[in-house]
Amino acid sequence: MEELLKNLGINWKLLLAQIVNFAILLFLLKKLLYKPILKILEERRNKINEGLKRAEEIETKVNEIKKTREGILNRANQKAEDILVQARKLAEERKKEILSQAQEDGKELLKREEIAAIQQKEKIMTETKGEIANLIALVAGKLLKEKLSEDKERELAQEALSKL
Repeated sequence: MEELLKNLGINWKLLLAQIVNFAILLFLLKKLLYKPILKILEERRNKINEGLKRAEEIETKVNEIKKTREGILNRANQKAEDILVQARKLAEERKKEILSQAQEDGKELLKREEIAAIQQKEKIMTETKGEIANLIALVAGKLLKEKLSEDKERELAQEALSKL
């Protein structure tokens, strides 16, 4: 075999030295470069996976926050609607109270005005009766052509008033 390698122009000692050198170089490269590079790539892969997990966790938390916010907004809207309904109800009740009070005040004012009108009418009737009695007494006095005493005049006036 040695001759076959010589005929091909290959020196077996040199080939063996090159194979040993290549194996040593391969071993050194594997120890010094390949493993650290693989280690760096693995660390990078782990960081990327952690980043993805964190992104998923953040997305989950964001979705939870959105749901919570929507729930809070829905509750706030419902509460606002309830407050509006209560305010409308209270306003309606207050309106009824005010209208009722106004009606009562109007009725009371009307009664007072009626009483005042009746009193005014009675006052006018009393004054009119007095004036009519005086007129009757004057007319009667002129008709009788005698002068009546004051007592007689009053007596006639009282009679005339009682007849009215």
